[in-house]
Amino acid sequence: MKEIIEKLSAHFEPHEIEWRVGSTTADKKKGMMLAYVTNRAIMSRLDDVVGAENWKQSFRELHQKGVICSLSIRFPETGEWVTKEDGADLTNIEPTKGGLSDAMKRAAVQFGIGRYLYDSISEWVELKDGKYPVTKPTSVKLKPKPVKAMTTSEACDKLRESTTVEQLETVYKSLPAVLRNNGSIVAVATKVKANILETITE
Repeated sequence: MKEIIEKLSAHFEPHEIEWRVGSTTADKKKGMMLAYVTNRAIMSRLDDVVGAENWKQSFRELHQKGVICSLSIRFPETGEWVTKEDGADLTNIEPTKGGLSDAMKRAAVQFGIGRYLYDSISEWVELKDGKYPVTKPTSVKLKPKPVKAMTTSEACDKLRESTTVEQLETVYKSLPAVLRNNGSIVAVATKVKANILETITE
C-alpha cells in the first residue's frame, strides 16, 4: 500500500499542470497564479498506478449547494477497497460540472494525488484586461520544507562524538542559542571536555 501511495503522490509533469488566476491587485494589473491538475490528469494517474478496474467514484448532493465525492481505490496486494471523501460547493460557472470536478480533486488529494501543490509558491504575473495572464509559470516552485529542530538528545550525542577540544568547541558553537544555554547540554559539554583533557594528560 505504501508503494502505491507514493506513486499516487508523485509530482506531475509540467505539461500536466494547469494555471488559473487567484487573487489580483486592486488595479487588476497583476494576478496570483495558482497551480492545479485537471480531473483528466487525476484519472490518468489512477489508471496508471492501480489500473482502471481498481478505482471508482460516486457523488452525492450536499444541501443543494455542493457535492461530496467518494473516491474508492482497491489495493491489489490486499484486495481491500479504501474510500475517502471530500466535497466542494457548486461553482458560479457550470455549477454542477464545476462542483463535481472540484469535489473529485479534493477527494484525490486525500490519497496524496496533487497534494504537494498546496505547498507551491504562487507567482504574480501581469494581466491583460484585468483577468487574462500575459505569461504563465513554466514549472511549480515549492516552499522549502521547515528544518527539523535539533533535540537536546541529538545535541548531546553530537558533543559526545568530539575527540578534540577544538572539535567540541566547534560543535558547541554550531548549536542554536536555545540549546547552548540548556543546562543538560552544558553539563555534557563540560564532561566531554574533561574526558578529552584527561586523555591528553595520560
